[in-house]
Amino acid sequence: MAARYCLHQLSSEFERLILVQNDRNRPFFQDSDWHISLTHSYPYVAAACSRKYRIGVDIEKPGRNIEKIAPRFLSPIELEKWSKSSNLLTLAWSAKESVYKAVGKPGLSFQKEIKIGDFDQNPCKANLITGEEISLFWEEYPEFSLTVALL
Repeated sequence: MAARYCLHQLSSEFERLILVQNDRNRPFFQDSDWHISLTHSYPYVAAACSRKYRIGVDIEKPGRNIEKIAPRFLSPIELEKWSKSSNLLTLAWSAKESVYKAVGKPGLSFQKEIKIGDFDQNPCKANLITGEEISLFWEEYPEFSLTVALL
């Protein structure tokens, strides 16, 4: 509910739109050209919107045994680059979540179909196995990582 509140704070135009969910529980505005994305990781929430780009937003808190699950969502090359930093692993997880939300394709493999560039510039790039390039904006805070993907 808080993420939906954030969404409505972005534009007064959203007050008259009907927010619904598709068969995968992904929210969207009925009969609208707005692309939206919501995220939460208690106690944080965020919303993002765009008329021009498909968009995905994600918040991730550090922890959750990220080192243990990293081989499931990172390619071997990505794992080698970031395995020594739990902060970078958390940022990579958030980045892949954002890309997944922007793409909106069920079953997209984080490990095999989403490739994240280095986090040496902001925005950085992500690529899909199909060749599509995604702009990836990111911020790290002491309590969480935040990423936004635009496709």
